[in-house]
Amino acid sequence: MNKSHLLGAYYCAFELACLASPANAAFTTYSSQASFLSALGAAPTITHDYDSQVAGSLIGDGDTLNGATYSYTLSRAGNPSIQIDNFFDTTSASNYLGTNDGSGAFVGGDAFTITFDQAMHAIGLYVISADFILANDFTITTSSGQTANNIATSDVMLSDGDAYFIGLTEDDFSLGFNSIMLSSFEAEYLFNVDDITVAPVPLPAAVWLFGSGLLGLVGISRRSVRKA
Repeated sequence: MNKSHLLGAYYCAFELACLASPANAAFTTYSSQASFLSALGAAPTITHDYDSQVAGSLIGDGDTLNGATYSYTLSRAGNPSIQIDNFFDTTSASNYLGTNDGSGAFVGGDAFTITFDQAMHAIGLYVISADFILANDFTITTSSGQTANNIATSDVMLSDGDAYFIGLTEDDFSLGFNSIMLSSFEAEYLFNVDDITVAPVPLPAAVWLFGSGLLGLVGISRRSVRKA
């Protein structure tokens, strides 16, 4: 195969790869962890449940833990820090995210951002509270602009509160996100956060097709050289 034919085949493989990109992509939101995980199927996930850390450990603004960097300013007396705690009931094992302000919890109006060390296409987490929670009290906003809110019905009932699940999946991997912000409506309620599950963006199918096309062209080129 001469160079001009090889180049033509190269561009053909590239065009096929582009045509293989997903169409009509959209993101989907979830209020049930079971539905969220079911939608992900066999996709690899990473869950930050804080159970391997020591209760009482602080996560300072800018600290990185297991590939996730936390940024926040909790603007109330004492400028509290995020703290891993185990005093209240939670959705897995014993640890969760709270604060060291004395209540052990976030308050309405608090927000924090998590920046991941790789692009993600799905995020889900539990917000836990013993107080009266309304729909849209909590919002996840991704760095790509997707948003998801809680509903007024909890996903899990705990011994001392309720757990509200908020999740979203994005089926267009080019719209993957590197960070999320969890924000809360400013009102008089306390809450904790646990089981933050994310799914990394996989190598897109188009890239696999493009790569396999190039491998095929290399094979054709080698056979042509041998025949010559």
